[in-house]
Amino acid sequence: MHRHRFVTTGCLALAIGITSVVSAKPPWQLISFRSVKADAKADYQLAEEHGPWLIFATSFAGEGAETEAKRLVHELRKRYKLPAYVHRKNFDFTGRLEGIGINQDRSPKRMKYEREGVVQEVAVLVGNYESLDDPALPKTLKRIKYARPECLSKNPDSTTRRFAKLREFHKKINGNEEKRKKGPMGSAFAVRNPIIPREFFAPK
Repeated sequence: MHRHRFVTTGCLALAIGITSVVSAKPPWQLISFRSVKADAKADYQLAEEHGPWLIFATSFAGEGAETEAKRLVHELRKRYKLPAYVHRKNFDFTGRLEGIGINQDRSPKRMKYEREGVVQEVAVLVGNYESLDDPALPKTLKRIKYARPECLSKNPDSTTRRFAKLREFHKKINGNEEKRKKGPMGSAFAVRNPIIPREFFAPK
């Protein structure tokens, strides 16, 4: 009878140990690419658990940027089955900056932005990558570069997507046929998760 109690206790300890090992994994490893939710009303805000490395798809700024970014996130999730997220960042272009050189009275030169104000940029990122060596990263990056989401098919003049008009112009004059085949997210690239502290990426 005592022997059975020992076996039972041992099995329970083993089960707890296995559970501890599984739960010890980084949170981004517990997210499955196969079960990507696509709720049009949900706000898929970027967080630490979405992986230390991401793919920067594109960004929007100005009136309507929030709406366009959410539409792209929803389409990437529903149509392409990619875990896309929104990340908002404010850029303060107010105040004065210290320029190069000095004035006649030997005071430092002061400069100001040509267009003052606070601008919010809304980025769309695809995540859940543990490192740059993740074999899924380059495959997904290539897929994003050549993707043509319906929500990005509008005229470059009528979208808040950053540098849309300039990039469309460069694509037309580019002699490289392969680059001309890329879609509106053709400039996508791998980037660190801005939510995770920089110390995490420091060389061990």
